[in-house]
Amino acid sequence: MNELIAYEAPMNRGEPLSSFERLMLDKTDTLFSVQRAYHEMTEARFQHLDHQIEGVQEHLVELYHREN
Repeated sequence: MNELIAYEAPMNRGEPLSSFERLMLDKTDTLFSVQRAYHEMTEARFQHLDHQIEGVQEHLVELYHREN
């Protein structure tokens, strides 16, 4: 079973970040931004699909009531 591990921020060493640490933080920030944008785009698409499905369902109800 996978267990979630809480994130613990590294202790401040009082030293400036190395170029490697800065690079990794920049890459992590970029990845986070890309993932957020992808999530927002996916969420918008699902909302659009939900809206379309609701419209189709409403139209089917109207058609059903016209026939009966």
